[in-house]
Amino acid sequence: MSAAFVPDAITALREADVSGRLVETLEALPSLWWIGAATAATMHIHRTTLYYRLDRIREITGLDIDDGDVRLHLHLGLVAHRMVEQTSREPGSSG
Repeated sequence: MSAAFVPDAITALREADVSGRLVETLEALPSLWWIGAATAATMHIHRTTLYYRLDRIREITGLDIDDGDVRLHLHLGLVAHRMVEQTSREPGSSG
């Protein structure tokens, strides 16, 4: 799989997110139906921390993550990024 499938917003977020916490937060959201309290509890963080991370994701990506289509785009971008990483680690891969 080609890195061309990974949206620029995901690349920018991963580069800016040295700790990986913002990506982890973004990955948790689809499975929790975008409910702040449930996401924060599942991630074992305070809701304020969750909202801070979401603000940082908005700031870094420049996207409106309150929009369901944008969240789907980001979610699929994260899936594509994982697939690219996995493919590049496979024996015999050229990536």
